[in-house]
Amino acid sequence: MKKDNKRSSTLQEAAKGLDEQHILEAIETGIEHALGAETKMLFFKTLKLVYKLERNAIPSNLERFDELLDRILGANTAEVVRQQIISELEKRRKTRRPKGGQTNSHQAFA
Repeated sequence: MKKDNKRSSTLQEAAKGLDEQHILEAIETGIEHALGAETKMLFFKTLKLVYKLERNAIPSNLERFDELLDRILGANTAEVVRQQIISELEKRRKTRRPKGGQTNSHQAFA
């Protein structure tokens, strides 16, 4: 499978400054909004059983997760899910404190 670094970096860039819990919450919410709750559960089971990627390991393996989105869902559906996840990550960046607990002036007044 051909890797698209631009897409991966977009997902990784959207997650910058967030702690792992907020990243995982955004991923779960984005998948659920795009695919529904039951399909989300099936997706995470597939990640774990077939691809050996545990849910709690996703935030530290965003590039692999991004590749698996395409492999499991196909390019078109994966792109819809990816955009939902990025939207959720951006919401959290605007409303939550970044790693280290410090808020920059952009976030405090956004």
